[in-house]
Amino acid sequence: MNWRNPRIHTPDRVKVWLACGDHRSTLADYLATRGFPVVVSALDAPVDLVPDAVR
Repeated sequence: MNWRNPRIHTPDRVKVWLACGDHRSTLADYLATRGFPVVVSALDAPVDLVPDAVR
């Protein structure tokens, strides 16, 4: 789970949270509900930026 807070971070500031398959959608929904852009990727596929309005 790659995300950022757009109010304080630029798109190249990526925070990474790990989530199992059972909880991935719950965590993505939690972040998106708060207005945080989210990019879901595999652990071995690093994300360099999280642009606005991505899910």
